[in-house]
Amino acid sequence: MRNKTKTLHSYKAIFSPVVFTLLLSSIFLPNFVQGQSANSQPRMLSESDLGKWERIGFRGTALSPDGKWLIYSITRNNRENELRLHDISKNSLKVLKNSGSVSFSSDSKWLGVLISPNFKTTKALRKEKKPVRRTFELLNLTSGTSSKVKNISSFSFSADGKFLVLNPYPPEKSKSKTSNIIVRNLVTGADTIFGNVKDFAWSDKGSLLAAIVETEDEIGNGVKLFDGNTSVTLDSKE
Repeated sequence: MRNKTKTLHSYKAIFSPVVFTLLLSSIFLPNFVQGQSANSQPRMLSESDLGKWERIGFRGTALSPDGKWLIYSITRNNRENELRLHDISKNSLKVLKNSGSVSFSSDSKWLGVLISPNFKTTKALRKEKKPVRRTFELLNLTSGTSSKVKNISSFSFSADGKFLVLNPYPPEKSKSKTSNIIVRNLVTGADTIFGNVKDFAWSDKGSLLAAIVETEDEIGNGVKLFDGNTSVTLDSKE
């Protein structure tokens, strides 16, 4: 326990503003200097140039629990924003366009990302009073592969990093406050569906999932517990 505490403190130290700024400087400064020498002749900036100006956002910035992966956001004046994922040990980069909420699994094997439509598409959908739906992307940080699931509003990893819950948007114009959640076994890739879920939560340790089920006719209402293999009803009543 003492060693885990020391490790946690070391991660927090890495995330101090000074060290974080130095880390980003080491990433960007060489490219900046190279660009300056290659384009030494000054020129007037156009409106499109101003749109490409980048800012590093600290919102959405995260360091993987093992300290090997860093993700941070880049925002631009033209709204073409992105997330950048760095493999610190290999100094490699992966760009995730139009991405928002991110989370690493506790074992640092997976990264979950919610991807929004680009700015132009979002603006058009809102003008037509249509819902803006996000897509979930799951990245396997070990193999480098990824998979996507459309129409996901939120997601959550289990405490041990072995399972994942995907929470889809309710059907359009639906008055129901429930949804059919997807529980994915990250070891086998198998999905288990739970219908009419009003709320859910993972246990603080391991991978026990508690879910409140609420149906329109109140038949089958209850609280269920899922351990990754078996679902048990803890309570059931109207």
